[in-house]
Amino acid sequence: MNLLRFKRANWIVATVMLATSGMLVTSCSKDKNPTEEVSEFEGTKLVVSVAGINEGKDVPVGNLKSSANTNAAAKPKVLEFDEFDAVLAVDNNVPFKAAKALRQSTGGAGIKAAAVEDGVSYRLFLFSADGTTLVTSAQFVSGTAGTIDVSQGTSYKWVALSYNNNEDIPELPAGSTQIALPGGKDVLYASGTVDVPTGSGNVNAPIAITFAHKFSRIAIELNSKGMFGNILSAGVAVSGLNLQTATIDVATGNLSNLTPYTATIDYSSFADVEPQFQDAKIAYAYTASPAQLTGVQVGVSSLSVQHRVNRDELVTRNFSATPVNFSFNGTP
Repeated sequence: MNLLRFKRANWIVATVMLATSGMLVTSCSKDKNPTEEVSEFEGTKLVVSVAGINEGKDVPVGNLKSSANTNAAAKPKVLEFDEFDAVLAVDNNVPFKAAKALRQSTGGAGIKAAAVEDGVSYRLFLFSADGTTLVTSAQFVSGTAGTIDVSQGTSYKWVALSYNNNEDIPELPAGSTQIALPGGKDVLYASGTVDVPTGSGNVNAPIAITFAHKFSRIAIELNSKGMFGNILSAGVAVSGLNLQTATIDVATGNLSNLTPYTATIDYSSFADVEPQFQDAKIAYAYTASPAQLTGVQVGVSSLSVQHRVNRDELVTRNFSATPVNFSFNGTP
């Protein structure tokens, strides 16, 4: 969060955040994920659970934190309007809820791991060790351990795909490893290999999945902390987002066939950054394209902010219906 001082106290911060997807991190660890209960199963099985989402390096302390990667940050702009001042900032600081039980390392540096909410759907695809032949696939949900029957002494390549919501992932078309991805989804992907041990009786091979974002996320945040009040409502219009979706080769993770799609972002698209507070609201868009975004415009009008005058009194301040416009460029 960019905290700046201005000549007037009645300003609103409109922080626009761009974030590239982090490096792909997968896990074939034999450790059980402590956030999902795993019991003994009959037969030889893969036991699948979700550990989190890789958000880059340096695990944050606490719950809701932002990325430390600000290489793409631009100097904040102070904009003056008739009714308030504003700050427009573009950087990589996208807030997330930290996973409770995941800390991995890459080259000696920890990675930030975002939590995956319980009930998020994902499909696990199981291939032959060389990744050329699909053996089976199964749909699971985070928060509950899933199992797949496997053969002892066999090596497999596994791939997990999710839209980070409760939508099911389709099975692969016959004779193909490609899926056309719908627009506007936070596509999560992970892959790895697993060697199933041999032994007498039941043999379990655990997989703890750490997803990575396949699409770049564009986060638009409206922030009224500088006005010392909560946002009650506003008119928001976003234009100039040239977004694209793609087709994914599930076996390799490669994207192709980039296709434009339209996303409508208005005030209803925004959610509180932290549920207990209403002074920072954020909305997301997703794109498969690495091309620079130019001429993106966020218009804000009819802003209503509630201030606490004292312990028992609240005052609502309403601003003009005439839009104020914030424009930015950036590279996902």
